[in-house]
Order: sequence, then structure tokens, then C-alpha cells
Amino acid sequence: MSGREIAMILTATARDMGPTGKDNYFGYGILYAMDAVHMAQADFEPDGIIDLVDIARCAQDYGTIGDSPYDLNTDGIVDIFDIIKISRWIKK
Repeated sequence: MSGREIAMILTATARDMGPTGKDNYFGYGILYAMDAVHMAQADFEPDGIIDLVDIARCAQDYGTIGDSPYDLNTDGIVDIFDIIKISRWIKK
């Protein structure tokens, strides 16, 4: 993974604080490291883009209980919450 990709993931998963967007006090917001790790792992192809193919792969594992790379919220089951989580990261 390139430095540019890492920076994109960190800014995409940060929680914005203060004025909308980057600002002098909070920068891009508060870093949520676990979300950044999950986003980095969500490119299941991997082709450098999180897209509908990645969501489809997650959906194919829907209902799996236990260890699964598609369990993005680490609750022990691949469910709608994992699909919602990955859908937030689709490149627009």
C-alpha cells in the first residue's frame, strides 16, 4: 500500500471536528485507527478501489459466524452492518 493510499484512508475514516473539512485546530479530525484498518482491509480484490465488487464479496459471506475477513465491525458475524460499513467507503 502506498503512502498516498494510507493518507487517503486516514483522512476518509477520521471523524470531522470543528469547522467542516480540514482546519488549523483539528486538521482532518480525530483519527479512528480501527476504522482505518478496516477500510484498508475492505479492498477484497485488491485493486486499490473499494467498489461494488467488494460489497458483493462481503455479501456472499453474509451470515457467516466466526472468523471472516468480511466481518468489518468484528462482532463475530458478517451482517448488514458490515455491508453498510463498506458501502460508506465506495469511491465517488
